[in-house]
Amino acid sequence: MAIVFRCHKCRRFFSIKKNRCPQCGHDVTVREREIYFRRDVKGQRSMKRFNGTNLRQAQEEYGQWLETIDTSDGRIRVKVVFEEYTEQLKSVGKNYYRPASRFYKRFIGYMGNVYCDQVDSLGLKRFQRHLVSTGLAKSTVDRHFAMYKSAWKFRFGDHGPFKQVKLFRPDNTLVRWLSADEELRLLEACKKSANPELYGMVVVAINTGLRAQNIADLRWDQVDLERAVVTVTQKGGRRLVVPLNVAVRRVLMSRPRDCEYVFRNAQTMAPYDGIPRNTWATAKRNAGIDRPFRFHDLRHHFATKVATVAGSLGVVRDLMGHSDLSVSGKYLHVIDGARRNAVEKLNKDEEGRVEKTG
Repeated sequence: MAIVFRCHKCRRFFSIKKNRCPQCGHDVTVREREIYFRRDVKGQRSMKRFNGTNLRQAQEEYGQWLETIDTSDGRIRVKVVFEEYTEQLKSVGKNYYRPASRFYKRFIGYMGNVYCDQVDSLGLKRFQRHLVSTGLAKSTVDRHFAMYKSAWKFRFGDHGPFKQVKLFRPDNTLVRWLSADEELRLLEACKKSANPELYGMVVVAINTGLRAQNIADLRWDQVDLERAVVTVTQKGGRRLVVPLNVAVRRVLMSRPRDCEYVFRNAQTMAPYDGIPRNTWATAKRNAGIDRPFRFHDLRHHFATKVATVAGSLGVVRDLMGHSDLSVSGKYLHVIDGARRNAVEKLNKDEEGRVEKTG
């Protein structure tokens, strides 16, 4: 049972009674210190980070945290498991810890902060059906359960009751894209948006195909305007380099560099937690796009335009950062259409040549 510091440089834990890291010798200032709660129950360690630097507040919150752990027999509550895994994601630089936190709140909101040994497959299946009944897409529910399984495996080394819950695995081959007129109307609506960041985000999405979280977390050290490329880390830790066209370069060069992030909240200078949903919905409505169309669908819109121009799944795969060519197969119908148009154009050229010679 302890409250410990974590070194800002070497990431080593050490006692709060020391002001210098015993590993690297770094002097930890009040502003730099990271406070963690640590509790060992029958050989199993539980960790939680305190969001602040005030030791007195940390001690009060530490006492509240201990109440969530049953010290009599080592039983752990689900909230502790989820918080541990979220901290692990943050410590290794995984940006999806933000949606993971929302998923865990939904779990606790339905199941309650019960002990882990009280979670069974029957209750999980009911929770799965409950999420679908609230209007969530089956693919979204699958992402929820993938996060729950990962947290469970991180804590216990096994998926436990989640092994008996089958995922929906819906057919995600549906591709939504915009017409040329809709794209222009959307860009005009974003220019007039109350959020000055939205227009730049949409331009980047339409012309690079980056995921929403990659755009929200985009930093200036990932952008190389001289080479006209942007480098991001995708799902699974894969590195992706995407070329920047004139439209994106124009937007980026007009951006102020008063923060490490390209798109930021002007008041807090912090990155957005995803895409601003309200202003995005307003821009769609003002552009006359009344059908279902998510910000993520701009990624499909980009891929559709690339497939139409390039006529190759290989180019789509490379620009989208797909792990396999089969993932790019949903755009095959666009490529088939481009091939057919090319053949028809050859026929027209041939007819025109015959008319000229006659």
